[in-house]
Amino acid sequence: MTPATLARAPAREETLLGAAIVRLDEAAMHVVALQNVYPDLAEMHQILAALMPAHWLLATLQRLDPAAVDALIGRALAHAQREVGR
Repeated sequence: MTPATLARAPAREETLLGAAIVRLDEAAMHVVALQNVYPDLAEMHQILAALMPAHWLLATLQRLDPAAVDALIGRALAHAQREVGR
């Protein structure tokens, strides 16, 4: 997820964490939509298996301390931008 992707998040997503959860939902829905045309179902299941724990973790963190998690995601995105700019 890039900062540009998060910037396009709908207005109802007030935090980076909320935007990240929505993006995970969207990614999972795209994978499910490919179910009928995707030739490798095992790979599709691996992708979904990776998305589900990430979504669960973010949703849990959102309930615990959304402001702290949002700050952490912001720092991670800033770090990623610096690394890409090198």
